[in-house]
Order: sequence, then C-alpha cells, then structure tokens
Amino acid sequence: MTRISGNHIIRTKCCKTFFSTLAYGSLNFSASEFWTDGGTLHSLAPSTGGLCRCTCEGYFLLGDAELIETIRKPKPIAPEGWRDRTDNWLTRFFGRESKEEILWRYDTRPIEVIEAERVPLPQDVKYVKDDELIQVIESAPDDSSVMNVTRRRYWIHLNEPHREAYRLLRETDKVSFPPYAPTEVQLNNMQQILDLINQGDNPNWFEVCELYREMSKFYEAQQALDLAKDSEPRLIKMMNMLIAEKVNGPVRYRL
Repeated sequence: MTRISGNHIIRTKCCKTFFSTLAYGSLNFSASEFWTDGGTLHSLAPSTGGLCRCTCEGYFLLGDAELIETIRKPKPIAPEGWRDRTDNWLTRFFGRESKEEILWRYDTRPIEVIEAERVPLPQDVKYVKDDELIQVIESAPDDSSVMNVTRRRYWIHLNEPHREAYRLLRETDKVSFPPYAPTEVQLNNMQQILDLINQGDNPNWFEVCELYREMSKFYEAQQALDLAKDSEPRLIKMMNMLIAEKVNGPVRYRL
C-alpha cells in the first residue's frame, strides 16, 4: 500500500527556495493499466516524474533538490476523556480502544503543548501538469535531467488519444490493434528522447525499442530489443511479436 509518513523539507538549487513535499513510508506501484510506453491508469504511485515548477519560474526535479529535514507525521490527538475510561471485557467486546492502545496510537500530551511544538511547513511543491509540459520544453532548461523527464512525460501524454481508441476497439475486438499514426510533433519528441538517451551511459534498451517501434523503425527496434536482457521475459516475447507483425502503437499489457 501507499503510506504517507510525514513531510520532507527541501531546498531548490536554483534559487534556494524551501518547499514541503510528502514523505512516503511505502509505495504501491499497482495500476489498472500498464502500457509499453510507460503510461498507466489509476496508478497508486505518483506519476509526475518529480517534475516541479520553482518560484523563480525555473524547473527542478524532486530528487535533485537538497533534503533539509524530514518531519514525521504526528499522531492524532487522544480522544477527550480517555483517562477516565474503564478497561474491562465490555471495552474489548464493543471494540473500544483500551488505555494502553490510546497511549500507543495517540498523542496524549496537553493540546497547548502539541500546538506549541508544531512546525510551520513551507509552501507545497508545485508539480508540473500534463498541459504545462510544452511550456517546460519551450523554456529550454539547461538541466538535461529536467528535459529528460519532461519529454518522456510528453511522449506518454501525446499517446493518450491512441489509448482511448485502443480501449474503445477492445470492447468489441479482443485481438486487433487500432491504427497508430504519430504526428510530426510526436515523432520529433521521440527522436529528442532518443538523442538524450544516446548522451547517457546506461540506456534502457526496452524503452529504446519502444521508441523505435512507435516510429515504425522496426529493424532498429529489434536491435535494441536484443540488448534488453534485463527486461521481463513476457514483455520481451510480446515485443518480439509486435515487431514481427509491424504493430507500431503503444500496447496495453498485464504484469
């Protein structure tokens, strides 16, 4: 399950602004849909890529900001009159919390003490929304990591109409794939992602394969897939089939 354990206080490198962001004790990566381009539906884990807008109008990634402090999630205030409760078999019968359970689960200090110790949090981080991604690209950030995350999210975002067509077709046809004709904007963005990947040292070959496949460059896609030795075998098998059948659109799959 996804569990929030408190807040991280971070500071940006660009203008040293402080922000507050949720601290997760655990993350659940399940979703109702998974797609070969990295898209998901109803995912229980954040899907922003950590891309945020700063107050100086620049952009940054959460993972690149300086972690100043982690403030743990406070316990709830103990219920009023808990000290006067009587613990007996009726308490357990009606599922009422015992004094011992209250001492463990709640903050039993006086309210004025609790209020005095509360730390004021800085402003929440401002995540970049899907319809703002083009603004990030047009701003041409110097940070290649920011551009990397932005273009990948833009890739997934631009494929949303195809996903809708895919779902509609699968309501009546469980085998066929809807036609996929990427626009010049989509093709350019995918090429830009490949250029960024080529600048790195450890490419995700399954992702490279998917990009080439969606660009209908099936020979290059197969070459990249042959190098994707660490990927899930079932996905490798599926991708080999898609390349062989010259299917170029993103495809939904099950984990």
